[in-house]
Amino acid sequence: KLMVSQCRHFPRVLPHMREIGVKCLYLHRRDTFSTALSYYKAQKSGLYHSDRLPKSGRPLSIEADASAFEQLLETCRNDKKTLLELQHSFGGALLSYEDMIENWDQFISKIGSEIGLPDLRVPKALKKVGTRTDVVSITNEDWLRARYSESSRE
Repeated sequence: KLMVSQCRHFPRVLPHMREIGVKCLYLHRRDTFSTALSYYKAQKSGLYHSDRLPKSGRPLSIEADASAFEQLLETCRNDKKTLLELQHSFGGALLSYEDMIENWDQFISKIGSEIGLPDLRVPKALKKVGTRTDVVSITNEDWLRARYSESSRE
């Protein structure tokens, strides 16, 4: 796993990986607004992965600071732009988070084809945490969506 920020800080890593034959798979989220919302929730709550959510307890409600969210959204847009530029420059399969959530088996099959394992099967181990069961909610999410989400889809 190589993050966009690591590619920025160490620009020779990805070209070197390609030179030695590493197959690159680029995972992105088509909905940049949802990426920013997820990062914002994680930063404010300290809960970064759905598999580490508390088993019990009250849900946490946070009111997002609009300017802080807007800055994070812009960072996510820039990261996505960089990721797409890297994929275009160095090649490799472009995969989406949405495809992974919508059809796990097909997503894994695509990865298998890309890495030379056409019969690859991986059982789904985690359940997607949806908005109805999120432990962290943003109280002004509807307002943020109305203001920012249309400009974040590609």
